[in-house]
Amino acid sequence: MEGVRKVAWNSYTKTWFTLNEEGKWQCPACRERSHRLLDIIRHFVEKHPDLVASGREYVAGIGEVWKTWQGYYCPACGLLCNLKELKEHYESHRR
Repeated sequence: MEGVRKVAWNSYTKTWFTLNEEGKWQCPACRERSHRLLDIIRHFVEKHPDLVASGREYVAGIGEVWKTWQGYYCPACGLLCNLKELKEHYESHRR
């Protein structure tokens, strides 16, 4: 299917990785690319260790939510978004 973006979630790094048009996995923090997902995950962990950590954060009106360097996760459906989008999006689950 053309136009469909291929992504992979890595639970250790709590990070999404994308496959580009050339068929290479791209580091989400820099321009490094590799044909093998494992190699790009290893690169990410070694070259960007400060981005690997994640945790929970309290958000007023929602409660504790998972947060990584890529954004916040909706506790109702898992959508990844920034804080403003999360607050607006979460309201749709409470209706």
